[in-house]
Amino acid sequence: GQKTFSLDTAKDAAAQSVRDSFRSDTQEVRLYDFESEDGAIDDAVEGAIVYAQEIVPQVEIPVSVETYLKANITDSITLNGTFDALSADGTIRDIKTSGRKATPSKFIDQMSAYARLAEVNGLNPNMKYSIENIVFLKSGIKAHVMEGDVDIPSATLKINDIISRVEWYNDHKEDGAMVFPANTSSFLCS
Repeated sequence: GQKTFSLDTAKDAAAQSVRDSFRSDTQEVRLYDFESEDGAIDDAVEGAIVYAQEIVPQVEIPVSVETYLKANITDSITLNGTFDALSADGTIRDIKTSGRKATPSKFIDQMSAYARLAEVNGLNPNMKYSIENIVFLKSGIKAHVMEGDVDIPSATLKINDIISRVEWYNDHKEDGAMVFPANTSSFLCS
């Protein structure tokens, strides 16, 4: 109920999270050629410091964190996701790290899907979202908060497109790469 923040705890948690990622059998860590585990730990700790200084004063205490939700879309398709925080006013929040300032439009579909999941699961989202962005620039680490309105109709269209592709694939058993092409702009998607 009080906005207190232990910077030492946050720094320790950030460092431990990176160490755990490097030792995980299920998590892939991608580094640039010039990076190392120690460098990644240093960046995570510095990111936690910047988050504490620049974002914590701007945001409310969440009523839930790391909220995992799911909804059955069809008999064989389940939509699920985990968003970082939910504010008392119903704003869905997500923390993003990047090499450049993020733009809200890049995340509207993701945040809209989260809002719909929250709605279906009885959390009463206010149809607003907040992106808390930690930006790792050559000139240093910066942070900012961006807010926006979710767009349920757009997210619904995209989800329905995925459902159609899955159903078509299940009916025809064609090459999956044709139905689900890789996102070439994401190193996480092959």
